Amino acid sequence: EITRTPIKDKRGQLKYSVSVWVDITERKRAEELFRTLAHSAPVGVYIVQDGKFQYVNPEFQKVTGYTEAELKGADAFTLVFPDDRNMARENAVKMLKGERLTPYEYRTLNKAGEVRWIVETVTSITYQGKRAVLGNHMDITERKQMQEQLIVTDRLASIGELASGI
Repeated sequence: EITRTPIKDKRGQLKYSVSVWVDITERKRAEELFRTLAHSAPVGVYIVQDGKFQYVNPEFQKVTGYTEAELKGADAFTLVFPDDRNMARENAVKMLKGERLTPYEYRTLNKAGEVRWIVETVTSITYQGKRAVLGNHMDITERKQMQEQLIVTDRLASIGELASGI
């Protein structure tokens, strides 16, 4: 990175310039590492500050169906299924205070209006000099659907056993 400062005489004529060269190789490597991690993560990653999304990675956009432009500046809890908002907020606050260590689950609505199940963790960070929340967000809808199918199958099997004993 090069910064040049012109030095002029009293008449405003350029006499010489001072140049400062700074090796930013490590900063560029750190930026590349961040981009690789954030853009390749198999989970949604986001930053919320003052209740609004400031950053969302591609996986978060894929799960929600919204673009980065649509999410940036949007209220974070608008994606949460209305009946789950209080519970999700309470769990997030407990996790941020260190009172909860395990991920929590809730329902969300994607852009297409589909209900999706999410498992999430959050932590407190400093972003651009201000307090913020870093979260990770994983769609577990298929797992929830399989669990529900197993419950139904078990119930039907139990009913079948009862009926055969009659």
